[in-house]
Amino acid sequence: MTSCRGGSSRTSAETEASVIRSYEVQFVQGLLQAEDYARAVILISNAHAPAEEIDRRVSLRMRRQGTADPARRAGVLGRAGRSGAAPVPGGRR
Repeated sequence: MTSCRGGSSRTSAETEASVIRSYEVQFVQGLLQAEDYARAVILISNAHAPAEEIDRRVSLRMRRQGTADPARRAGVLGRAGRSGAAPVPGGRR
């Protein structure tokens, strides 16, 4: 369902969903990430991507946040993420 290039499939599904549930062990779920945090997470798996591609992905993630109704989100963040024991993108806490 995820469309990495345009993101339209995921965005469409999120817009039409009656509820969005997620479980993340170490990272904050994408729809709840601040822009700097999203950029750091995206860079972890795309370290060699051109800056324009990173910017495009971050922009898409930020736009997705605006399409999903916050009242329909339910998530679970693993203990490592809640306690601060999880690795922080960019090495900062």
